[in-house]
Amino acid sequence: MYWFLTHYDRKYFTGFVERMNDRGMTTRWVHSPVSHGERVNNFIGAWRAVKVSKKGDTIIAWYDFQGILAWWICLLTFRNRNIVALNIRLKDKTTLVNRMAAFLYKYALRSSKMKATVSSLEYGEALKKRLSINRDFPLVRDINLYPGYCLPFKDNGRRIFCGGNQSRDWNRVMRVARLLPDYRFVVIMPGKEREKVTDVPSNVRILCDVPYKTFMGYMHSSTFLLLPVDTNAPAGLIVMFEATWLGKLLFTNSTQVMREYIGEHHGVLVRNDDQEFADKIEYYYNHQEEATEKVNCFQKYLREECSEEGFTDRVIEEVLCSTDF
Repeated sequence: MYWFLTHYDRKYFTGFVERMNDRGMTTRWVHSPVSHGERVNNFIGAWRAVKVSKKGDTIIAWYDFQGILAWWICLLTFRNRNIVALNIRLKDKTTLVNRMAAFLYKYALRSSKMKATVSSLEYGEALKKRLSINRDFPLVRDINLYPGYCLPFKDNGRRIFCGGNQSRDWNRVMRVARLLPDYRFVVIMPGKEREKVTDVPSNVRILCDVPYKTFMGYMHSSTFLLLPVDTNAPAGLIVMFEATWLGKLLFTNSTQVMREYIGEHHGVLVRNDDQEFADKIEYYYNHQEEATEKVNCFQKYLREECSEEGFTDRVIEEVLCSTDF
C-alpha cells in the first residue's frame, strides 16, 4: 500500500494518485491539517501517515521535511515503514534552525528505509557532500501543472515584478532598481520579510501578504520577472513556472538548482552582480525578439520536462519500481 502525504489541497495532486492507481499501485491520500501553525501541521500530517499505514507500507511525502519527520517518528516508535521524500529542499544556510534540520536530514537520508529525489543533479551532489552521504539521488524535476493558458511575450512597458514567500534576495532587488531608475518595480513579499528590506528606491512599490489573484495580476501586468534567490536549495520554482506561462522573461542568479532549469535558450542566468542584472534587463528590453524566443523555448521546456505526467512517471519508474527498500 502507498500513502501520499500532502500539505496542500488534494486537487493539486489528483493526477499523481490517479496514475499510481492506474498502474496497479494502490495509493491513498493522507493530509495535514490547516488549522495550526505550519510546523505543527507538518508534524501532525507526518504522524497521521505513520498511524494509518501498516508495516511495510510506503509513505510518499510531497513536502520533503514531512518525509523526514515520518522517518524519525518511525524510528522513535519502532515502526517499519518505507519513506520517500520528494525533491529535497534543505537550505544551505547556517542559522540554528537550518543546522538542526541538517541533523535530521543527515541521519534519515542514511537509512535504507528512506529514499529521496532532488530537482537538480548539481544540488544533489552538493547535498551528498554537505551531509556526508554516500548515495545517489534520482532527478525528478519539479512538477509544473499546465494552467490552461500559454501567453506570448508582451511589452508591458518598463515594468518588473518580483515576488514570493521566501528565499528571495530582496535587498538585491532594491539595488538593481536603483540602477534602473526608468523602470518600475512591484515587489510582493511576506509581511515578516518587510523589516529586512532597507533603503527602498522611489521606483519600487512593496506590497505584503496579498491575495493570490492580486499577486498574479501584478505579475501579468509586468514585462519581466526578477527572481534573485539567496540559497542554492530549490526556491522560486513555482513563481518561475507561473510567470513563464504568462509570457514573462525570467532573470535570476546562477545557483545549483536554477542551472538545472535555465539554459542558453530559455531564461536569463546572471552572476551575483547587481550591474549585470541591470545590464541584462536593459539588453532584453531593447532586443525583444530575443526575449520572445527565450519565453517560447521555456514554455516548450516546461511542457516536455516538467509535466505532471512526466513527474509521476519518474517517481514511479526511478524511485518506487527501481529501488528495493
